Amino acid sequence: MASPNSVADGASTGFPLFRSQKEAADTIVETSPLFRDLPRPARSTIDRLGCEMRVHAGAVLARPRVRTREVIVVIEGRAVASEDGRVVARYDAGDTIGELAAVAGWPSSATVTAETPVRLQVYDLREFTSLLYAVPEVGRRMLTKLGAP
Repeated sequence: MASPNSVADGASTGFPLFRSQKEAADTIVETSPLFRDLPRPARSTIDRLGCEMRVHAGAVLARPRVRTREVIVVIEGRAVASEDGRVVARYDAGDTIGELAAVAGWPSSATVTAETPVRLQVYDLREFTSLLYAVPEVGRRMLTKLGAP
């Protein structure tokens, strides 16, 4: 992931600050199809992993042909993926960005830019791989999202 312009507090983005890492994880579990309705032990794994970031509108989250080692979950706001100036995908609360590219070691296929101020949970590859081993259901959901049986 390119170094987005993080902000130190929610005041400049209009986002309320999370009171704790657990509160951020609870929000992710409620909104993301990859994590929704997981059992309590899985939630505690999610609680321990990743870090919250806040970025301004216009921040670049991924660049084409650059290998990513991070998986991003949008908590609040919107990001867009574009190729050759055309919008090819939109990411809203609960959507994940870069999970297949990170796990497979592939470069990103599009530029992903924050369309609005965005609150994100970012997992580095080590954390996300640990999550996949600890909670295999997340991997199954990834495959389903990709259209695998």
